[in-house]
Amino acid sequence: MDLQSQLSRRERQIMDIIYRRGRAFVWEVHQDIPNPPSYSAVRAMMRILEEKGYLRHEKAGNKYVYSSTQSRRDAGLSAAKGNAGQGSLPDHQLGQQAGFLEGDSG
Repeated sequence: MDLQSQLSRRERQIMDIIYRRGRAFVWEVHQDIPNPPSYSAVRAMMRILEEKGYLRHEKAGNKYVYSSTQSRRDAGLSAAKGNAGQGSLPDHQLGQQAGFLEGDSG
């Protein structure tokens, strides 16, 4: 069973954003989700994705930056149209976004 069928729509949106950015703070994910739920809900979903083993976090000062534990291909997650907002990095720039300037202490 692939990731696409194991996750909710919102969880897939979060994973799409993480894959596109390479890594992201909660506020960046919240900003990129279309019609986003509350900031706290996004933070909770990211924590759940981490508990499920799909995300990991690193401490960046007093903030956490999240990244995927596996590649999109290994996860079996295909990009879904309209899942990310404007301002996301193109796929060829994955991993170039440092993201350590500001963020969330999720």
